[in-house]
Amino acid sequence: MEFRLFYRGPLLATGDGRVKHKHDIRQQLHKQLAELWRVQQPLLNISQTVLSDPDASETSTTITQLQYISRRYEKCGFRFVPLVSHMFGLVCGLEILFLRRDDPGALIMKGGDIDNRIKTILDSLRIPENCDEVAGYYPMEGETPFFCLLESDSLVTDLNITTDRLLLPVEEGERRNEVILVIKVKTRIVSSERAYIEFAF
Repeated sequence: MEFRLFYRGPLLATGDGRVKHKHDIRQQLHKQLAELWRVQQPLLNISQTVLSDPDASETSTTITQLQYISRRYEKCGFRFVPLVSHMFGLVCGLEILFLRRDDPGALIMKGGDIDNRIKTILDSLRIPENCDEVAGYYPMEGETPFFCLLESDSLVTDLNITTDRLLLPVEEGERRNEVILVIKVKTRIVSSERAYIEFAF
């Protein structure tokens, strides 16, 4: 499966005090992933499949598979639904076009460290590892379930980043350090026993 995610806005280096920033990005990506689940027929089929509710006291109670997935990944007051997950037997590669108002390149900093802004976007693509990452936040309207790309960033098998100059002039109310990211996602099945055959398209 191949698709692209889009982000436009500030992209700050990872660090303390970035909880709001990462969650703002996570919310932008959630809306796009929710639309992916809505329009892709294979995902729609999965989300509408009805299962017996294993937590119900009465055996006649049923839930959709989407509800089952969101329960499995429930944490910190959110019901997350990651697409690339151990549950689906998937990993993915990412190709990121990173447009910014700087010279192209310069992703490798002195000392060999990669630009911490890349770490920020990777953190925003995955389910929070602990509740500190969403401290003070609760699901808003339309965020239950909350769609994420990754269960864990360890499921990213390859990462390619292309930087280029953002040529759009700074608009009123916009800051110069705002960026545009186009993130191409390509999933790959690593467990045929768990994966749905539809994920191979």
